[in-house]
Amino acid sequence: MDIRIRDIMLQLGESEDELPKRIALILKINVSDITQLRIVRKSLDARRERPPCFVYSVVCSVPDGTALPDENSHAAVEKISLPADSKNIPAVVRTVKKAVVIG
Repeated sequence: MDIRIRDIMLQLGESEDELPKRIALILKINVSDITQLRIVRKSLDARRERPPCFVYSVVCSVPDGTALPDENSHAAVEKISLPADSKNIPAVVRTVKKAVVIG
């Protein structure tokens, strides 16, 4: 089963090697159950209220039947379907609202 997970936060000193561990914690599975992992987006959150961190969106493959966390989870998790040739990950297209930057 292929899933997309958004809003995974890593502190500046943490390595991207921590991503599978974070995903396993979010999904409550073993790290070895993650068969494929691809970073779709990486951004820097440098707001003044908290220490800067990197925020990731990833697509990964996990065993079928893996329970997805409820909506109260910090990270947003959604099941997606990738084509057989999974080199092309579908982009997220959002046309709801445009971001407004003030300051």
